[in-house]
Amino acid sequence: MKTDDLIAALALDAAPVAPRAPTRWLWLAAALAAVAALAGVVLGLGVRADLAVAVGGMTFWIKATYTALIALAGGWLAARLGRPGASARRPALLVLGVFAAAILLGLVNLATTPAEGRLHAWLGHSWRVCTLNVLGLSLLTTPFLFWAAKKFAPTSPTLAGFATGLTSGAIAATLYGLYCQESTAAFVATWYTLGVLAAGGLGAGIGRFWLRW
Repeated sequence: MKTDDLIAALALDAAPVAPRAPTRWLWLAAALAAVAALAGVVLGLGVRADLAVAVGGMTFWIKATYTALIALAGGWLAARLGRPGASARRPALLVLGVFAAAILLGLVNLATTPAEGRLHAWLGHSWRVCTLNVLGLSLLTTPFLFWAAKKFAPTSPTLAGFATGLTSGAIAATLYGLYCQESTAAFVATWYTLGVLAAGGLGAGIGRFWLRW
């Protein structure tokens, strides 16, 4: 049998796939990952005692908005990288733009803080554990995201894995805010960002092998 005939014969049994189906699976996985991270915070770390007061302030929501935007942009980037021939330029620029905005706000925060308070604004009380906690929570979210990412067909599994891990880490970081009382822009821009990037690095390593096809 000729190669073309074989391909044609195999194609007869192929069921049609909705163009947006993989993306829908990705966002479903993100929702399940958020539930897993919430459970990890509530059962493993505990919710901050002043949460009822914190949600009435701007800093709590600014921190949550930053990490949620990274999650949304990272998911968009992962979906684009998972489609051969699709341009990932816009989501990549969005991810970089959100990171850049957070870093800029962090620098402004340090510049406008009196000299004697700058170290505390940057390190807070929990800089030693923040990044590790975000990365640890991402271990709960990562399986859901990579299960969905497997439905794509990335030409660069490592980059797609990085974007998937970035999304996973950002979801974990968003829910971690229910426990973490740190709220300065300098702290969040440093230690939360490092946690998200660490999850992205972990994702890149996983994607190199898991997302190959």
